[in-house]
Formats: sequence, C-alpha cells, structure tokens
Amino acid sequence: MAPDSFFYAVLTGVILGVIYDVARFFRIVLRKSFFPDFIFWVISAFICYIFFLAFENGNIRILLFLVIFIGFLIYIYSLGIITQRLEKWLCKLLLKMRIALKLKAKKIKKLLQSLYNILYNKANNSKRSLKRKHKGDKNEKQSKKEIFS
Repeated sequence: MAPDSFFYAVLTGVILGVIYDVARFFRIVLRKSFFPDFIFWVISAFICYIFFLAFENGNIRILLFLVIFIGFLIYIYSLGIITQRLEKWLCKLLLKMRIALKLKAKKIKKLLQSLYNILYNKANNSKRSLKRKHKGDKNEKQSKKEIFS
C-alpha cells in the first residue's frame, strides 16, 4: 500500500459524499423514492471498484474501505451539513415555484378552454347557417320545378 492511496481513498470518500448529497436532493424532490438511493449505491460500487483497480491492482483491503468511509464521514459532517441546508432551501423554492406554475397553468388552461369554446360555437353556428341556406336552395329548386311543370 502506497501512502498516496490513503489520500486518494479519503478523496474517494469525499466524492462519494458529494454523490450522496445529489442523491439526497433527488430523494427529497421525488418524495422518498427508492430510485436515487439505488443509483447512489450502483455508482459508489463502481467508483470503489475503479479505485481498487487503479491503486491496489484489484486487491480489496478492508483498511482502505475504512479510509474511504472516513472520507465520506468527513464530507458529510463538514460540507454535508451546509449543503443539506442549501438543499432544503432549494427544495422549498422549487415547491413554491411548482405551486405558482400550477396556478398559472390552471389560468392558462381556463383561458384556452374559453377560446376553444368560442371558436367551436362560432364554427357550429356557421355550419348551421350554411346548412339552412343549402336546404333553402333545394326547396326553391323544387318549387321552381313545380311551377314550370
């Protein structure tokens, strides 16, 4: 084990902490969905595999797993606390924007429905008036035939 592998193990743990923060944000946004956790574990397994392949030639060492975990904890209990507050604030902001967009979408939908109803009624009225004119033309032709016959 090279001394630089300990540093990179801590760095790997910090990277896993950042990825966990992103997964936590999506878990909050998606309202306790299983999907972000699953993706986090798949990505973290892949990153640990790449780490052990690059620095230990594929040999898995328990000590380096502990160092990776320590790097993860360092991130979670230092920057993770700050980012967690930021994530909660951002989620509240997104929720407010979502509610505002829903209200605006309802108003737009109502406006479009009223425009549709106006156009639909105009089209139906014009069709009815055209049908009446055509029926009148047939009656006039028949009455002319009766007169001339």
